[in-house]
Amino acid sequence: MERNRISNEHTWVYQMYQMRNLWCSAYQVRRCFLGLRSNQRSESLNSKLHTHLDRKMTLFDMLQHYEHCLSILRRNEAKQDVTTSQFVPFTYLDADNIEKDAAKVFTPTVFALVNKKIGCINNYAICEILDGGERVTYVISAKSNNAWKFCVYCDFTESMLDKISCSCCKLERDSIPCGHIFYVFKILQVERIPQCCVCKRWTMNAKSAFPPIRKSNMYDSCHSLDKYRELRNLSHEASFKAAQSNESYVHMKDVLSEIIGSYDPCNAQENDVRYGPEIAQALHEELPNVDKIQDPVPVKPKGAPKKGKRMKAFQNKKRTVTCSQCKQTGHNIRKCPISKELENNDQVLE
Repeated sequence: MERNRISNEHTWVYQMYQMRNLWCSAYQVRRCFLGLRSNQRSESLNSKLHTHLDRKMTLFDMLQHYEHCLSILRRNEAKQDVTTSQFVPFTYLDADNIEKDAAKVFTPTVFALVNKKIGCINNYAICEILDGGERVTYVISAKSNNAWKFCVYCDFTESMLDKISCSCCKLERDSIPCGHIFYVFKILQVERIPQCCVCKRWTMNAKSAFPPIRKSNMYDSCHSLDKYRELRNLSHEASFKAAQSNESYVHMKDVLSEIIGSYDPCNAQENDVRYGPEIAQALHEELPNVDKIQDPVPVKPKGAPKKGKRMKAFQNKKRTVTCSQCKQTGHNIRKCPISKELENNDQVLE
């Protein structure tokens, strides 16, 4: 509209732009958003980080608060990963083989969605089968309404199912097979879900290719810490493998004991080396020659102070009493000595 200089409110383009919240959803068709259609994930992360965040925090306190919030999120994610990897959803003994296979492949949350689609296969009926050689099209409709028809396209390679898609586009949109596809699996007597219908993001092995390496760079300040991280990740995997046999366990234990015993505190800065998240942070010989980063200068914000500060300032303020007769402080007109003298003089005159 800016490029074509459309500013008239009566034009069709301007009216459609005002209704953009209605037609923007059309661009989300056949797009995989993993169940997200807004910025709710980023807003949720912002709400976590902004909890107990104060503008009076120093720069280092803010970074520690940020690291603490992320550690809580990592801990909760690790608990959910353990629950997902160790828990298998319940299935009945007389359940279909494809349902039992889905319980072993998908996570419990995703399996609940897939199981609903498997339970809907009895509501469909086959209308027509179009055989086109390598591609076979199954026309499926609901038993209650034959007007709504969906086409399931199956591509075979040497009598093996290579690719499958449906006209409802649920597989492309949510990466979950729809009920029409499961109905075709029932016709084809498929007992295991093909790989073309399984999104690795929804499986229990989704994180098998990602090692548990911490990616936070809050304490990146020297080369020794980089070496420490690399050795820590290697020792994590080596300790797991060495614990499988007694020989490797004894060998690795001797190597680590030898390294610890060969440490000479006289040649190292014993007071500077600290164990924990800030290990080797204080090795001054490896730090670059840069100026120290100080906390920002506090700036007094505009506007009225907080309610508590206003009441506190009002309570601490001492009130001074001024006499309306002599204009002096410390007493009022009732206790004013001048007013008492005037009263005595009036009585004498009378």
